[in-house]
Amino acid sequence: MTTLSLCDPRMATGRWIVDPPPSRLEFQVRRTKRAAAMTSERSRAYTRVIETIDEPAPAALYDLERRRVRKAADALLFARAGEDTAFDALSDIEHLTQRLVSCGRWSAERAGRLADDVAACGPGWADGLPAGQAA
Repeated sequence: MTTLSLCDPRMATGRWIVDPPPSRLEFQVRRTKRAAAMTSERSRAYTRVIETIDEPAPAALYDLERRRVRKAADALLFARAGEDTAFDALSDIEHLTQRLVSCGRWSAERAGRLADDVAACGPGWADGLPAGQAA
C-alpha cells in the first residue's frame, strides 16, 4: 500500500488513489442492498397505529395488547426486508387481531385496519421473500 503525503501532486485531485479494502466495500454494498428506506407512507401508517391503540373507545385494547401492537409496529418500522423479526411481528399481530375478533371485542373490519396499518409500517415485503414466496 502506498502512503501519499499531503504535498503529493496526485492528492490535488481530491480523489483517493487507493481503494478501500474489499471487505469494507463488500460490507457497504450488502448493507445498502438490505437497507429499508423510511418513507412517508410508513411513517403515516405508524401514526395511525399509535392513534388506534391510544383510542379511549369502549373496546379499547388492554395494556399488554397495546404493548404488543407497539412492539410489532416499532419492529416493522425499523426492519429490513426479509428479517425474521419482521415476520414474527406480523404473525403476532395476526394472532392478536384474530383473537380480538373471535372474542367479539373488535369487528373484523377494525381489526383488519389495524393489521393493515401495522404491516404498512414495514418495508416492501416482496423484495425480502425467499424465491417462490412472492406473489
